[in-house]
Amino acid sequence: MGGSCSAVALLVALLIARWTGRIDLHKLSKNGTEYTLTHPVPVFTLLLGVLAGSYLLAGVATLAFQRKARATLRPHSVWYELLRRQEAGRAFATVELRDGRVVAGPVAYYTVEEAPPDCRELVLMSPIRARGGPGAPFVDVADDRLVLRASDIAALSVKYYRPRP
Repeated sequence: MGGSCSAVALLVALLIARWTGRIDLHKLSKNGTEYTLTHPVPVFTLLLGVLAGSYLLAGVATLAFQRKARATLRPHSVWYELLRRQEAGRAFATVELRDGRVVAGPVAYYTVEEAPPDCRELVLMSPIRARGGPGAPFVDVADDRLVLRASDIAALSVKYYRPRP
């Protein structure tokens, strides 16, 4: 896109320069350095016109083609995107730990900012269920809250639910 805008801006600037007669395009093409040294103001004006026109065209094209595009970069962590309240409801997480245990429960809190795994945490609230390893049955955990450190998490899956009033 930028190259096209620059090419169009150059073409327009050269047409205007030829139309106004401020620059001798034939002499500029034959010996550009000598012509530029003897006529610096018109050549510098041409250069500024090309740069300004290129930026202007790129800005207009961006507004025209990208107006309804959603931002792909977000100022917050992936955890926030995954665990925040969605249109579908609150997050219910199933967490597989690196040692093979699995814990599941509604998400109460989580680290919002992007941070190293040693500093991120996920808090599940009751009802919490856990299993000791593959094939083991899920059992109820009596605790009201469970804090999991991100460095201990191997996989995290989420379903969304609507809490009962």
